[in-house]
Amino acid sequence: MNNLRNIVAIWFARVILERPKYKIDHQGDPPWDCSGQPRECGCFDVAQYNTLTEFLEEYTGESYASYISGYGLFHYTYEHDLSDLITEFVYTTLKEEPNTQADREEWSDELDECALDNEIALHTECAHWLCSELFLEGKVGAMEALVQEQAESQARQIEHEAQLQAGHVLYDVYISSMFDIKETVCKNIEAWHVIRPILLNMTDIQRKQIALVLKSSNSIHAALLEGRVP
Repeated sequence: MNNLRNIVAIWFARVILERPKYKIDHQGDPPWDCSGQPRECGCFDVAQYNTLTEFLEEYTGESYASYISGYGLFHYTYEHDLSDLITEFVYTTLKEEPNTQADREEWSDELDECALDNEIALHTECAHWLCSELFLEGKVGAMEALVQEQAESQARQIEHEAQLQAGHVLYDVYISSMFDIKETVCKNIEAWHVIRPILLNMTDIQRKQIALVLKSSNSIHAALLEGRVP
């Protein structure tokens, strides 16, 4: 339970700190549908909520089809997000138990029933937690997770730019003398057949680098193997 509380606390703090608050706006509803649309309406104030139950009624901003005439969309609340969080926690916990075969492709009916019972019990317990306490417990973890994600995103961007630059160098060395417009190379069958032998002599890494420059919609490597235009 302590592990779950920490997970929920960090999740809750991140929602409060990072996500906008939504309301359902019906001003743009056509005469035949009264679904409404999620509209941002400011930021969350954790002081407005007592227990987690109150907060779970807030909208996430995401919608899904209802398949009901006159009410085409339903709108997710944080009740849905918490349920997913608890489900993942329960199944992960059960798989780690010594008597559970983690490599089984399908779970038995008994195990699924056990998981469902645990989810209901945990959801009931979580609903009574105080929002003020959860936020204080999860704030530091939430900020650390955000910093980590930003660092990883920045690292991926730097790596992408490095690969793109390498692709430009490859293009300038091997292909630019034949074609001036990078974007049209892979859209022209004749051009593709000209550069295909050049690409076949490159490493897989080089092909991926130059694919960024050629703006190929599919994998150049796969296209080479299949003999088709990417």
